[in-house]
Amino acid sequence: AVIARTWAIYNSNRFEADKFHLCVTTQCQVYKPQIANENIEKAIKYTQNKVLVYEGKPINAFYHASNGGISASSSESWKINDYPYFTSKFDFINFENNYLYPSIKRRDELKNFLQSDINNFFGNSHYLFRWKRKVSDKEILNLLQKNDLVTKYSEILDLKVIQRGASGRVIKLEISQNNPVKKIILVKDDIRKYLNFLPSNLFIIDKLNDNLWFF
Repeated sequence: AVIARTWAIYNSNRFEADKFHLCVTTQCQVYKPQIANENIEKAIKYTQNKVLVYEGKPINAFYHASNGGISASSSESWKINDYPYFTSKFDFINFENNYLYPSIKRRDELKNFLQSDINNFFGNSHYLFRWKRKVSDKEILNLLQKNDLVTKYSEILDLKVIQRGASGRVIKLEISQNNPVKKIILVKDDIRKYLNFLPSNLFIIDKLNDNLWFF
């Protein structure tokens, strides 16, 4: 309740030119009316007038359904500047577990993290805390063609992660194709935008056969 209120206040002038405050899409954190719920109403009333502030001003309080056990800085998630109050942190239930993963930027480090016991983390019951996707070349090409990134004669040669952020999330994804011979670089939120089967940038990629990929 406090986070949602803070985000709404910080962004209340975002659509001023369009004569409204907030929308119902992910652009506005899916900020929409809820079905009447006693617990929600209690939370709103109990936290009345409370907001999160930094240096005396409401923060841009982004929130999420699940962080997979580690949060990200804002510049890892979107093409925006960082905020001093958002840093990448593990979401361990027991703080003493922080020493377990000094880094998860390398593929092997991240794989070890993703295969670790989910009971060590807050939010592990969410259905997207861990996820898997099997996707064919054809499905990927269809999405890229739909967004005019490739021609109908293109074939995918390779998918390669070329940069990760501190939280292990993919910042740059390289897609090689053979016709014409060129590489597409998807960056940050564009990865989820164009490859919309991905619920998150926190993934590793394996090639299962000539035309099937496992995320």
